[in-house]
Amino acid sequence: MSTAGRCSSRNGLKDLILRRRYDGSTLIGISAGAVQLGLGALTDAPQPKKFSLFGLAPFYVGAHEEDDEWWKPARAGEPFAVGVRGIGIPMGGGAIYRWTGTLEPIRRPLTEFLKEDDRVVERMLIPLEPGAEQGSSSKDHQ
Repeated sequence: MSTAGRCSSRNGLKDLILRRRYDGSTLIGISAGAVQLGLGALTDAPQPKKFSLFGLAPFYVGAHEEDDEWWKPARAGEPFAVGVRGIGIPMGGGAIYRWTGTLEPIRRPLTEFLKEDDRVVERMLIPLEPGAEQGSSSKDHQ
């Protein structure tokens, strides 16, 4: 079978996904796939290092890390510029990020981390749908 027109490398696949997105396709990321759509991630090394991902959403994404208190998305912006965001998507939850820049939590609240000055501020983004878990909180990580 010919491979003409197919992606033969990881960079080729990334180029195809980016091209499809900018052509208007809807991309869906589940679990690690949602993380891939964000700016990047942190390694699991003792001294974590940041690495870049697709960057289709202007924030770092963590999935199912609530038991670790969202350590990775909360810390992704710490050594970096003010305004860097991290989003935690809990087990059973989801998010829709639209090209207009809106972020909509689905089924469960998202946890947002925003780098402000010398601290990371945490807040909950609550779904609007009826029957979703309710509650809101905000706290600082210093």
